[in-house]
Amino acid sequence: MEKKQIHIPYGFIIGIIMVVIYLTLYVTGIIYKPGMQWISWLAYVPFLIGIILNANAYSKANNADITFGNAFGSCFKASMIVAIVIVAYSITTIYIFPDMKDKMLEMQRAQLAKSPQMTDELCEKKCENENKVLLIPHH
Repeated sequence: MEKKQIHIPYGFIIGIIMVVIYLTLYVTGIIYKPGMQWISWLAYVPFLIGIILNANAYSKANNADITFGNAFGSCFKASMIVAIVIVAYSITTIYIFPDMKDKMLEMQRAQLAKSPQMTDELCEKKCENENKVLLIPHH
């Protein structure tokens, strides 16, 4: 018997909720305040809750006639959809908000400057390398 698949709507809903949280943190400027970077981890709370709800809904949609592997597969597929949404958000954000990348590099430079063993030359080199590969605008 064919199993009902419900991972697509859950994946997109979770991804959109996470994007809204990230955008809210960016627009309000909370993420750039010293000592407040930890708050960006709050976006993972809906992810966790959404994946649990996905497993529950998958079980209900299939009259609880599923195995652990079936539930895991559904949750994995939903997670991949969330990942696609977040990667798309990250790439477009770099182009929509080019100042975000600069602010993140400034925050990194300030954190590196606090380290006593970090020389200015090493700090600049690390920031330069980070600038080349920075695609994810949060954390």
